[in-house]
Amino acid sequence: MIGDLAMNGPPLRLGAGEPIFGENIDQIYQSWNKLIEMGVTDLYPSHGPPFNIKVLKNKLRRKRFI
Repeated sequence: MIGDLAMNGPPLRLGAGEPIFGENIDQIYQSWNKLIEMGVTDLYPSHGPPFNIKVLKNKLRRKRFI
């Protein structure tokens, strides 16, 4: 369970990724990288259905954070 570190779907956002409330997006991305380094494959957010870590990897690549 990742809590509010990432969301999947409503409210206010379509698709998985950044939480709607986050004060420091760089810190969020660093935490996502930690999950990737730990070998996590499936994420269970507080908001929305579970999703695969590949979603976060792709977002980090697009943001050029990894």
